[in-house]
This record gives sequence, structure tokens and C-alpha cells, in this order.
Amino acid sequence: MDHVGLWAKNVEAAVAEWQAADVPVELARATQAWVATPDGLRIEILQNEDQPMPIQHHHIHYNVPSSAIADAQEWYNEVFGAIPGMRGPFDAADIPGANLTFSGVEEDRVGTRGRVLHGVGFQVRGLEALCQRLRGRADLTFDRPCERDSATGSSGRN
Repeated sequence: MDHVGLWAKNVEAAVAEWQAADVPVELARATQAWVATPDGLRIEILQNEDQPMPIQHHHIHYNVPSSAIADAQEWYNEVFGAIPGMRGPFDAADIPGANLTFSGVEEDRVGTRGRVLHGVGFQVRGLEALCQRLRGRADLTFDRPCERDSATGSSGRN
């Protein structure tokens, strides 16, 4: 993963608020900014005046080998039903509530396990059925068994 992206109703107002609170933020242009967390996570802020809340999740931006972008789109389609497409100049896949964006890179990338953001979560209906369907895929391993989230009672962990 390279970074995560959020939508803000008004980027310049959000930047002013964060700067007043001593949050490190860089205004790239009137409708785009970058925030860096103390542990090095990069967060892209993009403007979307039509959204109903001040800020919300928008995308996860992956860097993958250029030759593997189509395979990544297809994997997310097969596993989560993501719809392959484009987000501006980037190859992408859309799932409800998020865009998965892919940039091609030529150098080997360091894995995300144990780093500042080592994974993302997707809330799904019918987690147990999904896990059953995915068991046995050679390209997928579970870190832990499927289980209900004790805090919410929903099937949100795998």
C-alpha cells in the first residue's frame, strides 16, 4: 500500500483547521492535500463538496508491479466482487464505500506486514460463507479463523 485517501468537503478549510492544531499537512492544490502521521502513514485528502459529512474514506492506493495490475483487479473482483475500472489515470476497482487504486511500479516493494499500515479490513455480509468459499485458494491464506466481532456482534473479522 502506498497511501489511503479521504474525501473532505472543503480541503482548504480542513488544512487550516489541521495547521491550527499543529498537524503536519501539505496543501498540494486547492482540492488536494497530504497529511503524514507521526508513524509515517501518508493520507491523501481530496475535495468532494457533495458528500454529506466533513470527511470520509475514499480510496486505498496500492503500488504493484505494472505487469500485475490486471491480476490485482481480477483478484479483488473474484474475492470481493470489485468492479474493475479507472480512477482518473489509474487502474482501479470499486467496492461499496471504497475505491482500490493501482499504480504500476517496476522495483520490488517491501511488504506491509508489521509496518505502519499492514492491512485493510472489509466488512462483509455472510463472512462464514465467504471464508468457506475462499478456503483452498492457493493465493489466499487466513491469519486467523473467521469469527464474529465481539464488540458489534457482526461477522467482520477473518
